[in-house]
Amino acid sequence: MRRKTRWILLTVGLIVFAWLLWVGARVTDRPEFCASCHFMQPFVTNWENSTHASINCINCHYERGFGGYLAGKARLLAEMLRYWTGAYNVRPHARIADENCLNCHPEKALETATPYKQKIQFSHQQHSGNPARGIELVCNSCHSELVQGSHTAVDERTCITCHFVGLPNGEPLGSCQGCHGPPKDTILVDSIVFNHSDYLKSGVDCLTCHLHVTRGSGDVPPQMCYACHVERFAQYGNTELVHRVHVTNQQLKCSDCHTDLEHSKFELTQALAPDCRICHGGRHSVQEEIYIGTGGSGIPPSPDPMFLSGVTCSGCHRFPGQSAGAAVPAAKPEVCITCHGPGFDRLLASWQDSIVA
Repeated sequence: MRRKTRWILLTVGLIVFAWLLWVGARVTDRPEFCASCHFMQPFVTNWENSTHASINCINCHYERGFGGYLAGKARLLAEMLRYWTGAYNVRPHARIADENCLNCHPEKALETATPYKQKIQFSHQQHSGNPARGIELVCNSCHSELVQGSHTAVDERTCITCHFVGLPNGEPLGSCQGCHGPPKDTILVDSIVFNHSDYLKSGVDCLTCHLHVTRGSGDVPPQMCYACHVERFAQYGNTELVHRVHVTNQQLKCSDCHTDLEHSKFELTQALAPDCRICHGGRHSVQEEIYIGTGGSGIPPSPDPMFLSGVTCSGCHRFPGQSAGAAVPAAKPEVCITCHGPGFDRLLASWQDSIVA
């Protein structure tokens, strides 16, 4: 009789234990449970106001299958213990498997270019299936920013860091047109009508006019590592390993390690840029008047076509030269070829002969 009673009690106990596990699993599956920790409230609020609001947290944050579900619960239990003991991190970091994203966003839908910020055409295939700089990107590498209305917005700093860091003179990885496309609109530059089409046909490099398009270095000083590591710098220079561990596996944001690097039109060439005149005064006023095409009494204005195109003096006068014993920037025939093509290098001699005559 006692043996039978023990079996009954054991069976009832197992049933109650299984029921408690089931209830606990179901309760902790709910987004409301995530919000019960105070530092998670901003993340839950952001999710509630995003396009992902109808999707349960575990559909993204747990890996697929029963094994992924159990692993997710194990991580949750560990996080609960850290919370109760006060050892939790107030800035939690989430890793999301690409398979979870592709469950709703199939690869077929990502084959075409996706508009980003109106004029940038983004190719998912080029970035996901073609590792650049030895870095294998995952969905969360770019879609990691929390903004109002989007729980997984693109962090623009990631794009800028990957495309510009460590490259000279603001030259991007790929090309300017790879992101921005060929400019087609007619715009105003210093009140002058300007169109890029002719310059693109002539092969003029974007950086010829867009002098400074980046600001900052985007480097990773060793002290940035101290935020997570006390002493682990043996592989500091092994960028391939560092990116595989931190970007591909741990899905950290570029901005977690890299310093600020901005990309914009910080400085453009300007016709008659006054750099020299700051110290030397208006020594070229006559030439400037001719270049601008200032009219006189009964003479209409007739600006030089290159002035109308926004070409600065230094666009042609870019080589070391001398005049009256002083160092001056001089022009050379090969500059003409850069924009106008072969044969135009004869223009400079023709102009100079006309002036002498």
